[in-house]
Amino acid sequence: MREYPEVDSWVVGAIGRPGERTFLVQFSASDGVHSYVLEKGQVAALVLEGRRLLEVIGTVSQSSGDVAALSELVMPEFRIAEIHLAYDEAEGQISLGLVPTTDDVHGVEIRVPVDEFGPVLDYAEQAVGGGRPACPRCGLAMDPDGHHCPATNGDLRDHRP
Repeated sequence: MREYPEVDSWVVGAIGRPGERTFLVQFSASDGVHSYVLEKGQVAALVLEGRRLLEVIGTVSQSSGDVAALSELVMPEFRIAEIHLAYDEAEGQISLGLVPTTDDVHGVEIRVPVDEFGPVLDYAEQAVGGGRPACPRCGLAMDPDGHHCPATNGDLRDHRP
């Protein structure tokens, strides 16, 4: 596993328009900007578990921190299969382990100060909530160009989850 004990900035968010977004973890270190793809559900789980970890630590998330912007120009290095969180009390840092879906690349571990963790979780939560609106009848995601609602006897063959 490649380790980055210090990162200049990091962010978890999404690029693209709702329904076609790509969710990413990106960070900037001394050797450049690194980007990794993950699923929307993984971002939601990271936010949930990250908030639980901050609660255990006794730190309140502060939304006022600066969060780096995602760069669409950086090619992702791998798709994330698992995310591991750990707290290093002596260093006052949270370790974020990113495990790839394939065995042919090494995972990554970054360490971030506890006070930078909350604002990134807030930003990630906004990205998760910024998707397509839900249909008030069936609850499925609605595309801007139409929605085949099963509640009105619509056809779901072209529906994208």
